[in-house]
Amino acid sequence: MSVSSARLELLLEKAVDLYGVRVLDNVDLSALGSTESRARVVASALMERGDARAFVIGRELRASCSF
Repeated sequence: MSVSSARLELLLEKAVDLYGVRVLDNVDLSALGSTESRARVVASALMERGDARAFVIGRELRASCSF
C-alpha cells in the first residue's frame, strides 16, 4: 500500500466514522470495488449533505483520488 493510498484509507475511515449515519444513509459502500471509488462516493455525499467540516473532508478525499 502506497503512502497516498494509506492516506486515502485513513481519510475514508475518518469520514465514515464522523458522518456515516448522517450522510451515507442510502449508500452501500461494500458494493463498490476499489478504495478510490468508495472515496469518490463518500466525498460527493459529504460535500452535498454535510456541514462545513464534512465539505473539507470531502475535498480532501477527492483531491487524494487519482483521476
